[in-house]
Amino acid sequence: MSIHPTRTIDFLINLSHNAVVLATGEDFFYEDYVDDYGNVKINVAIPISTVIDGVEYASHTSVTKELTARVDAGFAGLGCTKYSGQSAERRELGLDTNNSTFDFLLAPHATPWYSYFE
Repeated sequence: MSIHPTRTIDFLINLSHNAVVLATGEDFFYEDYVDDYGNVKINVAIPISTVIDGVEYASHTSVTKELTARVDAGFAGLGCTKYSGQSAERRELGLDTNNSTFDFLLAPHATPWYSYFE
C-alpha cells in the first residue's frame, strides 16, 4: 500500500523508474522538497532501521538513484523498455546482495509461475 499522502491506496508504480521498499511500517515521516522545475513535492522518509528490503528499478542508469546503497545499490531491469513484455527476475532464488543490478536479470516474458534462471 502506498503511504504517500497525495496518492490513493492503489499500488501503482511507474513503468520507467521507481522503487519498492518493504518496511515494518512502524515509523515514517514526510519531507517537503523542491524539484528541478521549482515545484514543491512531498518525499516519504522511512528510517533505515525499519527497512526489511528494497529494490529500485530503471530501464537506464541516467536517472537519479532514490534508495540508499544500504538498501539497494543498483537498478533491476536495466535495458528493459516499456511494453516489451520483459520482466526483472531474480538471478537465483533467495539471492539478495543489496545490488539489484547483480541480483536481477531480464526475463524474456513476464511469467510469475515460471523461472527462466533456475
